[in-house]
Amino acid sequence: MGRFDGREKRFLVEFGYTLAATTENAFITPKTDPYLVPRFSIGDEISFPEAVCNMVGVWRPAIDPIINFLRRLSRITRFLNDASGTKPSGSKLLTLLRLKGRLGG
Repeated sequence: MGRFDGREKRFLVEFGYTLAATTENAFITPKTDPYLVPRFSIGDEISFPEAVCNMVGVWRPAIDPIINFLRRLSRITRFLNDASGTKPSGSKLLTLLRLKGRLGG
């Protein structure tokens, strides 16, 4: 994602631009600043229906918790690998997650 904070608008106006796009995934509304127009990023290898679902946010509520869990699991695995020098078994990871209160059971 690009980084911007609004200070760019002064330079865009000064150099004669009337429109600028961001890398923010959002819809354009009547209140959209013409110098902060959002646009959707669409992957090259996805189907049209999947692209539409990404644009309207259908996947986010289902996918974000899974992504967050996998990221936590990856961090724990790296930590355990660094600490022991070996790959931990799946049961060790589940035990650690249960101790951390991340999983029930």
